[in-house]
Amino acid sequence: AVLFPSHDTSEIELKVMMDCWYGTWGQREFIDQIIDAMILYPDATVLLEGSGGGLVIEEPLKEEILRRNAQLKQKGRAPIKNRIIVYTPSNKISKNQKIGIGVIELETGRLKFRRGAHGVDQIKKEYLRWDPNKESNRDDCIDALHSGEEYCRPKRDGRKKEVSVGRRPKSTQRSGWRF
Repeated sequence: AVLFPSHDTSEIELKVMMDCWYGTWGQREFIDQIIDAMILYPDATVLLEGSGGGLVIEEPLKEEILRRNAQLKQKGRAPIKNRIIVYTPSNKISKNQKIGIGVIELETGRLKFRRGAHGVDQIKKEYLRWDPNKESNRDDCIDALHSGEEYCRPKRDGRKKEVSVGRRPKSTQRSGWRF
């Protein structure tokens, strides 16, 4: 999931999910999915969760980016320059608590989804079947959404952690947002 906070200066921060890709992939396919998203959103920062697969995928991803950039250069196209951050997931709150906060943000309109966003149906399914009293293996998208979002939350002094975020593509600036 790629998050794009709005540029609203009010105290209530609007969060907009642009797209969500999900599936069961091998390492090669996963890297290809990440690179496709990086090309689609060249200003977005890539957040890789530093537990499990994030640590394993970082170096092969960087190697593939170097290979792809050489190909892009030969074609006269812009290179992939997205920032990649491997973050340590917060253990201050549980996965269910993070998702619960996301549910509240969704219900209060602070979390929105781009009209026509890829993967919104999967996100909807996961929110609808999520039960705060049960651990689930079927909430990977909303778990990733809120784990990455947790990393981007403002610090207590009001400043954001140093994470650059992308801009909305011109084609969606006037289309509005919905879930």
